[in-house]
Amino acid sequence: MSELFFVFKTFIITLVLILVMQIKIGKTTLETQSLRWLRDSVAVDGLRGVAEGAVAVSTKAWGFLSASISGAVAGTKDVVGDKTENASKGYSWEIKRSEAYHKQKAREKERDRQEDTDGPMGDEVD
Repeated sequence: MSELFFVFKTFIITLVLILVMQIKIGKTTLETQSLRWLRDSVAVDGLRGVAEGAVAVSTKAWGFLSASISGAVAGTKDVVGDKTENASKGYSWEIKRSEAYHKQKAREKERDRQEDTDGPMGDEVD
């Protein structure tokens, strides 16, 4: 029950805050003034610089990680059928069923087909 009360209380506080932000002082609302302050604030400029730096670092780190993984995969050998081939730089993972699985499914399909054609006593159905 306390979770429901928390949600209700948060909804009421949000509603009151939205209504207060619509109050006009002069020619602009409190909402417009607060948005202008957020855009023009010196603290926000500093935070914007930090965010841009974080994006640049994460982009370079992702590029380095991606290149490292691609380089490690490119040097490996990949067995395809009876051939051994070099894995390409643009290697993509592919999930395939084993040959034993395909053989088992073929046996099951053959068994089901036999059961469908045989009668209750093993006789052929016309």
